[in-house]
Amino acid sequence: MITEFVLELVAEEGCTLPAFAGYESRAAVLSAVKETDESLAKILHDGVEFPGGRGRRSVVVVRAIRFSKGAWSVVGGRSPRRLPPWPPAHGGRVVVEAGAQGELKVLILRDEYAVGFMSALTSRIGKVINVAACPLRVASVRISVLDPAKIMGDAGGDWVGADLRFVTPTYLNPLTGDMEYKILCPDPTHLMASAIAIARFVTGKDLPRPEEVAQHLYISGLDIETIKVEKGEQTPTGFTGWAKLRPKKEAGGEVRKLVQGLLRLAEVTGIGGNRSAGYGEVRVRFEAAGNESSE
Repeated sequence: MITEFVLELVAEEGCTLPAFAGYESRAAVLSAVKETDESLAKILHDGVEFPGGRGRRSVVVVRAIRFSKGAWSVVGGRSPRRLPPWPPAHGGRVVVEAGAQGELKVLILRDEYAVGFMSALTSRIGKVINVAACPLRVASVRISVLDPAKIMGDAGGDWVGADLRFVTPTYLNPLTGDMEYKILCPDPTHLMASAIAIARFVTGKDLPRPEEVAQHLYISGLDIETIKVEKGEQTPTGFTGWAKLRPKKEAGGEVRKLVQGLLRLAEVTGIGGNRSAGYGEVRVRFEAAGNESSE
């Protein structure tokens, strides 16, 4: 199961944050957990071994903090723009007023860590956590449990196109070669490789190889830009924007259902690397047969 925690936050005083505060949000969460459970904080930071000795996987997804009231987006010398909508303009800052309301969403991908995380977070209700230089009081914590197998199983498979909106910086890890260099576009093979790896991790299901799935897919529209997150020399660049993913004519119903299920799950968990720091948030809208549109 996946356990979702949503921290409802209220700013204690005015402050500013980067437009994309994924790293700052993760640091705040880990710091809050470390105060009560250092061993759990280490697991959340380091990840766990993937079954079969295929590297480590993070058990936590942290969504960058976002505000619903009392915050402004400022880019350069231009006039501030009240938030939402989300995300704020890249390269700018978010100015937060005292009393601003926001939320920070965290997902724990393994049951064995959910209870400890719940205990650590609920102990912070009424107290202040710091997201960078912003002191935020935890007003409440909402908790829900999601079944990844059900999310995938509910897919119908009757789609002819999928609009993918990459909301936060996203990158995909290469399947071969130097892992230092990332894939900065939604290539179907690498997209499916990430989605399948995540699905295997959270469901334990045996799934096809990404190449077997991706051969039935193609990108028919693309409008993306690369975003550099200024958080140190080693911080990876990511892409944001839109892509239209379509199944090829010969793609059967089982393939379409699997891809739809994988993408539905990716909406929950994110996709690509560095999801524990807010990367890889994606929104998907499926186009049913008979409603085809041209790009």
